Amino acid sequence: METRKRKIVQIAEYVSSDSQSRKVIALCDDGTLWLFKEQEWIKFPEIPQQDFSDKEIELDNIEAEIKKYMAIERTEGLTTEGRSTLAELIQHKINLLNSLRII
Repeated sequence: METRKRKIVQIAEYVSSDSQSRKVIALCDDGTLWLFKEQEWIKFPEIPQQDFSDKEIELDNIEAEIKKYMAIERTEGLTTEGRSTLAELIQHKINLLNSLRII
């Protein structure tokens, strides 16, 4: 089995504010980051990933429901219950968007 060689696609140099230390960081074609320190390459830890697919599907469903209620509002007007449901859907959408926000 042939092993694939990792290739550097971008290099950056970091110089400390006192100009006493310099570090080289490399981005490789497989998405990994490496630090060259004391004549050896040290791999940066993987960046944690979050699976948004379930929340994105839920968001799509909520947006479809909001559009449905907005269309009814434009053509017929909503009942008090319909307005309440629409307000709840909009609040749920806001909460969901806040939970998807990456900081």
